[in-house]
Amino acid sequence: MEKNVVKKENKTSLLSIFGEQEGIILESEIKRYRVLKIVGRGTFGIVVGVIDEEQHIFAIKRILEDPRQKNRELGIMKELKHPNVIELLDHFYTILPNYKEPCLNLVTECYPESLHQMLHDYAAEQLPIPLRHARLFTYQLCRGLSYIHSKGICHRDLKPQNILVNRQNLELKICDFGAAKVLEANQPNTAYICTRYYRAPELIFGCVDYTTSIDIWSVGCIIAELLTGQILFRGMTTSDQLVKIFSIIGSPSVEQVLAMNPNSPYTKIPRVNGKGMNEVLMYTDSPDNAYELLESILQFDPSKRPSAMEVMLHDFCKDMFRELMKRDGIGEWTNYTVDEWSLADQRNLVGRLKEFCMLEKRRKERYSKK
Repeated sequence: MEKNVVKKENKTSLLSIFGEQEGIILESEIKRYRVLKIVGRGTFGIVVGVIDEEQHIFAIKRILEDPRQKNRELGIMKELKHPNVIELLDHFYTILPNYKEPCLNLVTECYPESLHQMLHDYAAEQLPIPLRHARLFTYQLCRGLSYIHSKGICHRDLKPQNILVNRQNLELKICDFGAAKVLEANQPNTAYICTRYYRAPELIFGCVDYTTSIDIWSVGCIIAELLTGQILFRGMTTSDQLVKIFSIIGSPSVEQVLAMNPNSPYTKIPRVNGKGMNEVLMYTDSPDNAYELLESILQFDPSKRPSAMEVMLHDFCKDMFRELMKRDGIGEWTNYTVDEWSLADQRNLVGRLKEFCMLEKRRKERYSKK
């Protein structure tokens, strides 16, 4: 719910603009919704839980429009339909008495909580998320992201707060496309995007012709957080963010800086030897393939990072089929779409996709006999 409009309202002014929400009726061309409560707030709007006349629960993201900046979120969400991406079910505009522009209302599924909330709860109990769940969440996150990237769309703000989860069935969905954009060749983009802790280093180095690999860096940060329960790079400022990155993976060479941004004036970086991912994961039960995966993702050169589908089909995720328990639910983890098979074919990954289908079939057979 960030970086979509120029105007920045703080929480107090947001509430004064939207007014009391509980009990109000929001009406589209097809449904009437009664607001139950505010469930989230951002820089440019709020999210409310609502109920329709059939007693179904939904979430509505209410966005303050600004004519000075194009809102891409509605157009992008109309293009997306995937098991691991939040689905747009309805949309409409309303008029607010205290705001001169229309308010855009995006109606979606209502999920119990975000991955951020789940991580917080586990941390409060001083417990890690079970490894098998970390594998499954990584798999679903990258499956959804692979689909998004196949549409030419870059999310540009992946973080645990923008990932919805259901603890009962372990389903995961990517949400909040307020910063998302279709990336086009030779079209510059803003480098000031993505929440700092999850921001790819090429953005910090001022790159404006980046690729969807900035999302892959964010994925690496999220995987590390799943495994350790801690934010991997917690920089207090933009410059401190680089310090935190260097402290773990070391400082970049001149070649790596130019790979991030060919126009960067900062090519001579003081040499720093990072402590490495081994030390980060030392006190966790992370397997070797987790270390290998993070090493492949958290690279300075964006072109050397794996694709979302390659991460999804990595051995780290593959092992979930062996580890998931009956109480984790059966799920539908390999219901691949025609588009996914086509993308796998383009990347010579059809064999791996078939292997995952076979492993999922065996997992279901194993628990159906018990």
